[in-house]
Amino acid sequence: MQPRFAYYSHHKCGSTWVTQVLRAVLGHLGLASLGQNHDLRMPKPGVLEEIDRAYALLCWNADWLYARLVECPGFHVIRDPRDVVVSGYFSHLDTHPEDNWPRLHYHRKLLRDQSKEDGLESEMSFSSRFLYAMYSWDYTQPRNLELKFEDLIADPLACFSSVFDHLDIGEAALPRALLARILSASSFKALSGGRQPGEEANHHYRRGMPGDWRNHFSARHVDSFKRLYNPLLIKTGYERDEDWH
Repeated sequence: MQPRFAYYSHHKCGSTWVTQVLRAVLGHLGLASLGQNHDLRMPKPGVLEEIDRAYALLCWNADWLYARLVECPGFHVIRDPRDVVVSGYFSHLDTHPEDNWPRLHYHRKLLRDQSKEDGLESEMSFSSRFLYAMYSWDYTQPRNLELKFEDLIADPLACFSSVFDHLDIGEAALPRALLARILSASSFKALSGGRQPGEEANHHYRRGMPGDWRNHFSARHVDSFKRLYNPLLIKTGYERDEDWH
């Protein structure tokens, strides 16, 4: 038995925030969810008995090899890969939990021994598995609504309304006024301890603004990112050609 809908995202693409919104909505509707992390433990959807009882499947670090087996409607969120690297650098340096992630323990030790300049280069390598999962995703499936994190944070109510319309959860079941209250309770300000987007702090919700890579990438980082990940930027529409700067 398939779940009724699925949510897919990748590391540092707002999955903690989106998951909180979805769980609040599902709680209102009295529906269960099942979370899967394809990077740490990779059970194939449909194998676990729990999935038969879950209305929604929430997939973090989503991998198309597994997600392709899920036939229900869903939505998929990506983020500018350059911001993924910058967000990952600061998170992996200080705030991201190391539980069940020994690879992060050693990466954190490396970052703390390096300059920021060298650390961002190391982060590009460390993030390769997450960025490759984003690159290998099939963006052509009509059952999955494709969204960008930047659009979600620019107009959460409009974007989440389009998500629930796509998932056939209409306003009768989820009044938009209720959705607006859930989004307000899950806003960057609420989750970051009162800061506005753009106010930076050493926190899991560090800055909350798109385009932050421009504040941290040097010319060296731009050159490295072009060499490693230009095909990803083109495929996901974050750049039109390879000569960006």
